[in-house]
Amino acid sequence: MLAVTGKRSWTRVLRTVAPIEATTYVILVIAGIGRVVFDCPNLSPVIGPIHGVIFLGYFFCTFEAKSENGWDIRRTVGILFAAVIPLGGYFVGERLIR
Repeated sequence: MLAVTGKRSWTRVLRTVAPIEATTYVILVIAGIGRVVFDCPNLSPVIGPIHGVIFLGYFFCTFEAKSENGWDIRRTVGILFAAVIPLGGYFVGERLIR
């Protein structure tokens, strides 16, 4: 288990994980479009599980940061919703976590 200390530690971890999650999501979307439109090799079986693990880590970090900081349900749902929007993770650190 990830052992972190300090009041803002899970928030810091979430700020790190959010852009990584957004990047893997964009790569997955590009791989899917490339496969369908340009007849590229199917990379989804490789990229999909990588993104899935990072996505689950994003959710875990969000709930840990919620507990740590006492966020209300609106902020938490907003951060979770950002994960399903392509590039949404890039905006999490700038807008929702502050």
